[in-house]
Amino acid sequence: MNQVKTGAILSYVLIFLNNIIKLAYTPFLIRSLGQSEFGLYSLAAATIGYLTIMDLGFGNSIIRFTAKYRALGDEETQNNLHGMFIAIYAVLGIIVALCGTILYLNAGTIFSNSMNTEELEKIKILMALLTFNLAITFPFSIYGSIIISHERFIFSKLVNLFRIITNPLIMIPLLFYGYKSIALVVVMTVLNIIVLGTNFYYCKTKIKINPTFGFFDKKLFKEVLGYSFYIFLGVIVDQIYWSTGQFILGAIAGTVMVAVYAVAITIRSLYLSFSSSIVSVLLPRVTQMVTAKVSNQELTNIFIKVGRIQFLILSFILSGFILFGQKFVILWAGKDYSEAYLMALFILIPISIPLIQNLGITILQAKNQQKFRSIVYVLIAIVNIILSIPLAKQYGGLGCAMVTGGSLLLGNGLIMNIYYHKVIKLNIIEFWTQIIKMALPVLGVVILYYSFNYFVSVPNSTILYFVQILIYGCFFILSMWFFGMNNYEKQLIKTLLKISK
Repeated sequence: MNQVKTGAILSYVLIFLNNIIKLAYTPFLIRSLGQSEFGLYSLAAATIGYLTIMDLGFGNSIIRFTAKYRALGDEETQNNLHGMFIAIYAVLGIIVALCGTILYLNAGTIFSNSMNTEELEKIKILMALLTFNLAITFPFSIYGSIIISHERFIFSKLVNLFRIITNPLIMIPLLFYGYKSIALVVVMTVLNIIVLGTNFYYCKTKIKINPTFGFFDKKLFKEVLGYSFYIFLGVIVDQIYWSTGQFILGAIAGTVMVAVYAVAITIRSLYLSFSSSIVSVLLPRVTQMVTAKVSNQELTNIFIKVGRIQFLILSFILSGFILFGQKFVILWAGKDYSEAYLMALFILIPISIPLIQNLGITILQAKNQQKFRSIVYVLIAIVNIILSIPLAKQYGGLGCAMVTGGSLLLGNGLIMNIYYHKVIKLNIIEFWTQIIKMALPVLGVVILYYSFNYFVSVPNSTILYFVQILIYGCFFILSMWFFGMNNYEKQLIKTLLKISK
C-alpha cells in the first residue's frame, strides 16, 4: 500500500487515538486545574497563538513548491528553496520572541480589569513559556513540511503518535501530585523539542536534503511570497475566528467564561480533526495534478469524492452531537460547562460546510488562486470582531459563538461556493446534489430518534444514555449503507475492514 493510502489510514488511527485521549484526558485536566486556571491556560494559549501568524503562510508554500519542483525533477531549485526558508524561519523565530516579550510585558494592562494579582502573575509565566515554545518551533518547522512534501506520511504520522500518547502519560502523574498549568506547558515544550529534532534528523539522514545557503533566488522568493501572502491572510482569519473570542471574553468577562468557551472550542477542534486527515495528505498529489494540467472535471470528481467521505464521517458526529451533546458536555466537562453545548452547536453546524469542502482550499493552493478567499475571509473576520465585542458583553460566550457561526455561514456557505463554481469551475451544483442525497438518510434517522423519544419515555440513566447512542449509531450505519453510500465508498469500507483483520 502506498504512502498516501497508508498515510490517510494512519491519519484516522491518529484521530481516533487523539480524540479518545482528549475525551478521557480533558475532563481530568479540567477538574485538576479547576475552572479558573483552565480558563487561564486557555487564554494564555489563545493570546500567544496570535504569534503563529508569523508563519506568513510559508508552511504550505514549502509543501507546495517542493512537490512542484520534485515533479519537475529540479533538485537545484529545491535546495535553494530549502536554504531560503531555513534562513527566513530563523529570522521569524527571533521576531516571535520579541513580540511575545511585548505581550508578556503588557499582560497586566490587557487583563487587569478581569484578573486578580495571582492570575496576572501566572498568565505572564504561561505566556513566557509558550513564547519560547513557539520561537524555537519556527526555525525547525520547515523539516516537518519537507517530510510531507516528500509524501513520507507514515513517518510523519508515527512522530505525531508519539507526541499524542506521551503528553498525557507524563502529565497525569504530575496533575495527581498537584502540578498545574505551568507544568503542562513545560511538558509540551520538551515534547515539541524532541519532535522537531526528530524531523530534522530524518530530513538529514533519510531524505538527505541539501539546502543551499548564500544564494537568494529573488525570482523564486517573489513567486513563493505571492503564493504565501493569501494563505497568511487565511491564517490571520483563523486566529480571529478561534482566538479572538477567548481574548475578548478574557478582557471582559474573566477566566471562568473563557473556560466555558474553551470547552466549546475544544469540541470544535475534535470535530475539525475528522475532516482534515484525508486533505492533509492530498496537497502534494493535487499540486502534481494541477502541474500536469488535468481537467476541471477531474478536479471536480476528486472534490466530490473526498467531500462525500468527509460528509459521511461528519454527519454521523454532528447529528449525534445534536441529539446527545447536551448530556455529553455535562458528563464530560461538568455541569458548570453545560452552556458550552449551545456555543458548540452555533459553531459546528455552519463550519460543517467548509469542512466537507476542505479539498477546495487545497485546490486553490495548488492553483495559486487563494487570493479571493483570503480577502473575503479578512473582511468577514473584521465584521466578526466588531460584532463580538457588544454581543460578548450582553450574551458572554454564546454571543461570540453566534457571531462566529454567522460569519462562517456567510463566508464559506455562500460566497466561497459561488466562487468555486464561477471562477475555479468546480461543479458545485453536482457537489451539493451528491451531499443532499447523503443527507436524506441522516435526516430520516434523526426524525426516527425524535419520534421514538416522543412516544417512549426513557429513564434518565447514564447506561441507557450510552445504549441510545449505540442504537442510534447502528441505525445511522445501516441507513447510510443502504441509502447513502455509493459502491466506491462501500468498497473502501470493505477494504479497511480487511486491513484491520
